[in-house]
Amino acid sequence: MAVQASPHVFLYDFRIRRWVNVWLWNRPPPRCYGHSANIVGRNVYFFGGARSLSSDPTSILNSMFRLNVDTWEIFFDGPPSTACV
Repeated sequence: MAVQASPHVFLYDFRIRRWVNVWLWNRPPPRCYGHSANIVGRNVYFFGGARSLSSDPTSILNSMFRLNVDTWEIFFDGPPSTACV
């Protein structure tokens, strides 16, 4: 059975010590492996990753998504030709 990435966004709740699913107000980010995430102010930026777990260099991404933690909206801030599908 192949393992697949999830398009869902999860938040760790330190009070209950569990991961909880965050419901976004718009389209969730696409499935990606190995992306980085950084917090700047009230936004979480997701950069890069890969479409698949392969050595194919065309699966490497240069995309950037921004999640606003006040509104739970996600925005595509990166190059349009390199987004995950």
